[in-house]
Amino acid sequence: MNQRLTILPLLFVAFSLCATGAPAGAAETDAKVGAAKKAEAVAAGSGAEAVVVAGAENGAETESEIETESEIETETETETETETEQPRRRGIPTGSHSGGRLTEGIPFPTDDERFWVMHPERAYGVQHTIDHMISAVDEVLEVFPDSPALTIGDISRERGGYFSPHMSHQNGLDVDFGPYWANGQVQPLRSMRPEAMDLDRTWALLEALVADESVQYIILDYRLQRVFYEYAAELPWMDDEYLELIFQYPRGTKASGIIRHWEGHYSHFHVRFYCPDEFGDSCSPTAP
Repeated sequence: MNQRLTILPLLFVAFSLCATGAPAGAAETDAKVGAAKKAEAVAAGSGAEAVVVAGAENGAETESEIETESEIETETETETETETEQPRRRGIPTGSHSGGRLTEGIPFPTDDERFWVMHPERAYGVQHTIDHMISAVDEVLEVFPDSPALTIGDISRERGGYFSPHMSHQNGLDVDFGPYWANGQVQPLRSMRPEAMDLDRTWALLEALVADESVQYIILDYRLQRVFYEYAAELPWMDDEYLELIFQYPRGTKASGIIRHWEGHYSHFHVRFYCPDEFGDSCSPTAP
């Protein structure tokens, strides 16, 4: 009885010591493990953030490099396009009107409502020639905006040279054209009877060409010169000196004048342009 009472307290004390000591050691170990894991997690997290930041910076640098390369490629393409762009054809006359050639002939525009081109395959010229014909017609349209299309006849073949039945028209600087007709219609080149022509519009066209310093001559039958001479002489601003500068009539077919007689020009006007300065001595003027 006394021995049991003595042993039980001892067992109780031993049991208490074991129960109390074990949890304390486990908690300390768990705390150390947890701290280590947390440190590893923080380190890992910092590394991930560093990777993300580095990746973002590298990505930004890569995008910048791509944009720079794209800009360089665009500039290169632009330079290539500029280098390969062909110069605009302008027509190159050589030789004389009656003994010359035409290189890179320009077709007179057939889609321009200001003109009707009778035979497009026979209407190649120098750009200079086409531009000045357009300018002259534009002056007519400023005064008579409802004018019909002007008929364009022969200019030159695409490569110039001999052009039957003409003696000239070989280098893109000669143009045959009709009058404006009194009935307002667009017609092929035909006999220009005075009563059938619209003298107001036709004279406005001739006056624009006469005032153009690039025009050398306008060739017209002497009998029709009389018609336009008498018309112009009635204009209030016209004087005898200017009439003499323009017409041979009434001084004869050997007299000087911008408008000159030549056989076969009763059905159309024939304007001849000087060789443009840009071509130097490659072409030369020819008397009618």
